[in-house]
Amino acid sequence: MPNKDNPMEKWLRDFPPPSASERENPKRPKSGRPERFPAELDLHGMRREEASARLEDFIRNSARAGLRKVLVIHGRGLGSRGGAVLPELVRDELEKNPHVVDFGPAEPSRGGSGALQVFLKQDRRWR
Repeated sequence: MPNKDNPMEKWLRDFPPPSASERENPKRPKSGRPERFPAELDLHGMRREEASARLEDFIRNSARAGLRKVLVIHGRGLGSRGGAVLPELVRDELEKNPHVVDFGPAEPSRGGSGALQVFLKQDRRWR
């Protein structure tokens, strides 16, 4: 019986790894429909420390799962007192993360300036 308090089991429930067939044959977006990402992380409403830890785990585990592109939703910070915190935090964390090749704003239909598409390195050690 799984332990519901185990953080790794909770993470795996929230972010299940793709199946072997999904890694070998990724779905191509159909024209006119928003692009699908194999994994997404929504950081809305989190404090700096929690968002930083969740982002680091998400990127590391996504890279280990062989994903090449993921979506990180940080929001625009319009409801934050004192200005937006998460957009800057996410960009800073992604710039120094060794698993990240590049990142940029998501398509408007996927969050626009409130989300980033992140491109991950492939590491043969994890295959």
